[in-house]
Amino acid sequence: MKYIIMRFIIIIYLLLMICNADKPRLWTRIDNGLVGHKIIDFLNINRINNCFEYVESPTYLKLKCWRDNQLTDVNLKILNNKRESEKIHFYIENTGAIWV
Repeated sequence: MKYIIMRFIIIIYLLLMICNADKPRLWTRIDNGLVGHKIIDFLNINRINNCFEYVESPTYLKLKCWRDNQLTDVNLKILNNKRESEKIHFYIENTGAIWV
């Protein structure tokens, strides 16, 4: 009986792990010299302006910016990975509070 219960728990755990796996992605090539323009376009499309910067490390830039009258965190991070020589993470998230 214990063997059946443990087996059931392991199967449920594995199913949960599969459901939370990363979604497939289509990576498109950006020509040399155009990466900066792509990042600027991304910022403009997301209406990121009026920012304050903080350089956390030489490969990690943090910004606090206004977007649609809300204070927003913008982070640009370069991570070294064993599989890839350089991986750049860029994400935008709203902060919970607004300081005036």
